[in-house]
Amino acid sequence: MRVNKTPCQQCEDDKWRWGDGDCQYDTRDECERANEEQNMKNQRNWYSITNKGESAEILIYDVIGKDFWGDGISAKEFAEEVSALDVGTINIRINSPGGAVFEGTSIYNSLVGHPARITVAIDGMAASIASVIAMAGDHISMAENAMMMIHDPYGLSIGTAEDHRKQADMQDKAKHIIVKTYQNHVEKDEQELSDMMSEETWMTADEALEHGFVHEVTSAMKMAASYDKRILKNYAHVPDGLMDVVSIKPEPKKLEEPPKNSGRSVSHLKKEIDLIEIE
Repeated sequence: MRVNKTPCQQCEDDKWRWGDGDCQYDTRDECERANEEQNMKNQRNWYSITNKGESAEILIYDVIGKDFWGDGISAKEFAEEVSALDVGTINIRINSPGGAVFEGTSIYNSLVGHPARITVAIDGMAASIASVIAMAGDHISMAENAMMMIHDPYGLSIGTAEDHRKQADMQDKAKHIIVKTYQNHVEKDEQELSDMMSEETWMTADEALEHGFVHEVTSAMKMAASYDKRILKNYAHVPDGLMDVVSIKPEPKKLEEPPKNSGRSVSHLKKEIDLIEIE
């Protein structure tokens, strides 16, 4: 078992979330550097919009909407940018594990409300609310090595039993809205779609085509995730191997043996020794 000599501060702070010893990095420096990069990323857009004159391209390549702590860009800001586009075609490319339900619903509405023709290409993953956004397309294509997932909405409530009942009612209403959205493309009755969501259904491109969620399967694309793979741990039935495909853990850096007479101080060498992993 690999154990960090000195646990990184992020893992110390997040024990309530990830559990003891669940750090995915091999050294404190490596983990803290990755967390700094992630914090910077949280301040960036989860989408990009490029106006190309007569058409525009929208990339949705991250977790959708603001997170629990309010980081990220809201659907309101997305909708404002979309409404300002004076184009005949909007091409959307998706590789997202999902995100906030009502943020995603708002994004879907802003797209279907735009007068432009909407095309959607699922490049890697359209999971959870990202699959709903994909339904905004007048034409939806999916790379043959991509995945789509539909499931029941998640929610969090704190309070009395009545508070929990209200939250459950809200989630049921959200599910009903999502089912109706799928039915704009899929010729299935409400109960069949509801059952597929309750089972957390993962679909290959061919399966999504067979069920009517997409119109076309396109050539395979190299899948590269721009999101933290740990969000997939929230899902119950992630296909085998998908965690390894969407995000690869970086190889730990090996410490080089210092040359003789390197001039390094004893204290410097002690710091390096502290970073060596214990088997």
